[in-house]
Amino acid sequence: MLFGLSLMTGCGGTKKASDKAGDAKKDQILTIGMTNAPGGFNPIATTDYASLYTCRFLFDTLLGQPEANKFTPHLADSIDTKDKKTYTIKLNPKAVWTDGKPITAQDVVFTFNLIANPQVQSSTAKQLNCLTGVTANGKLQAGTTIPGLKAVDDHTVEFVCKQAMDPNMVKNAIGFRINIVPKHVYEKLPPKGIPTAKEVTKPAVFSGPYKFVKYVTNDHVELAANDKYVRGVPKIKRIFLSIMNDTNLVVNLKAGKVQMNAGMGISKIPIKDVDSLKQDKKLVFETLPASTSQFMMVNNQKFNLPFRRAMVYAINRKQIKDQLCKGYADITPTIYTRPSPVFDGTVKDFPFD
Repeated sequence: MLFGLSLMTGCGGTKKASDKAGDAKKDQILTIGMTNAPGGFNPIATTDYASLYTCRFLFDTLLGQPEANKFTPHLADSIDTKDKKTYTIKLNPKAVWTDGKPITAQDVVFTFNLIANPQVQSSTAKQLNCLTGVTANGKLQAGTTIPGLKAVDDHTVEFVCKQAMDPNMVKNAIGFRINIVPKHVYEKLPPKGIPTAKEVTKPAVFSGPYKFVKYVTNDHVELAANDKYVRGVPKIKRIFLSIMNDTNLVVNLKAGKVQMNAGMGISKIPIKDVDSLKQDKKLVFETLPASTSQFMMVNNQKFNLPFRRAMVYAINRKQIKDQLCKGYADITPTIYTRPSPVFDGTVKDFPFD
């Protein structure tokens, strides 16, 4: 598992770097370097990490998850259950869209049914596959809605799972993985036309900490603080997600023109540059565990268990970690990594032999 590398400019350095940092603080601007351009701004169909990263600024989820299985209020104050099958969402009554309209239970119910609509392109539908009446792919039969899903009142939503579910799994899938969309905007769009609708390609109504300002293709995305954000107005007033190759990212970090790089593998720092950045006193250097892993898929029908085990024994993964990745990697016995809610630290690995 390759680690994500996160850097932020600090104090000191040349006068030019100091001036840039000072201007950024004065103007309350943060420039974040990204090596991938977002494919779009559709909060229910984010098929790439750059889009997912960007949409997280714009469209809020019901819950936050700062670490595995630790959930915090976002649009919802809570998601609770008495029997692990029927769940209740309590929305924050102060939450509003950027156009001033309240965020209500109707928005949540609409979002879930929209994602499950078989005519709607969605990358988050599988998060709903635990609900009654929904297929394993998270979709409904045409012309139907999710049974058991209802708005009890303006700030309360109830939904029913097919069977008793671990509350943490439900909070992760329903609370943390799904961006809520404004019903009063999306209900006017034809289901098949959502990806290309102006309301999606150039969105104007948001619930997250920032608002979309503009996107200059393959150059940058500009965001502005949402002064109506339910969790408080962000202290940083403007954010630029600046898109560049990894070489330019390193140069701009050193020069102070970029104050930090994004995570999620969309702003990779070349291994050859890691040591020089780590030693730069103007930068704060941190490594963070990634949620993805690198592994080889094997056909279990063609290759039996002893052969598969022999392959694992034969690959010197410690050498890959130490030499190819310069130590910035974890060796993990499964496809799940430490940030995953289902990571099991008791599973033993196969040694190189």
